[in-house]
Amino acid sequence: MNKFDDMMKNRDPGIQLAAEEARWEEALVKHLVRQFNLGASVRRKLAKIWYDRHRAHALKLTVFNDVFSTFPFLLGASRLGGKHVHRDMGAAEPARFKTFSQVSFVEAYREFYDDCYHSEDLRKLGLVFPRKGFKHGMIIHNDDTEVFWTSGLCWVYKSKKGQRLYVQPFNDVLNQIKKSRTWRPEEI
Repeated sequence: MNKFDDMMKNRDPGIQLAAEEARWEEALVKHLVRQFNLGASVRRKLAKIWYDRHRAHALKLTVFNDVFSTFPFLLGASRLGGKHVHRDMGAAEPARFKTFSQVSFVEAYREFYDDCYHSEDLRKLGLVFPRKGFKHGMIIHNDDTEVFWTSGLCWVYKSKKGQRLYVQPFNDVLNQIKKSRTWRPEEI
């Protein structure tokens, strides 16, 4: 028996879910900093910016998005309410092909899109979500420029309104951004 079981059974599931979301997002920011060789000092600066704004310690993609405004994607993150995509029968074939717009990561993307819709930021939107078998998850995005397309599998969905969404491994997209040399981080 785990010695923390008694303490955890009384914990509010909403608080626990929020903590998991925060850890997931922090891990993504740390991965971005490492992936683009930005260094620990940049990570500390990002954390300080968040702390100065909110008086809380965290690494958030909103700060990454603000500081690196030339990054090709406006990024968001979602753990999909704790739902495991690999266990979700609605996200597996054939259901994914029949009702793609109702898959948990598509619904989360729509919420993210709605939150960013009135933003003056014109970057393409990308929502990163966890997926078993992909260390840093997958990304669903609306970048149809083909600049950051990778070799390998990519799901493409076209809505009735004509918008196309792409689902790819997040690491593959980051590697392609590095390889394309279209983005260089600015000094902060």
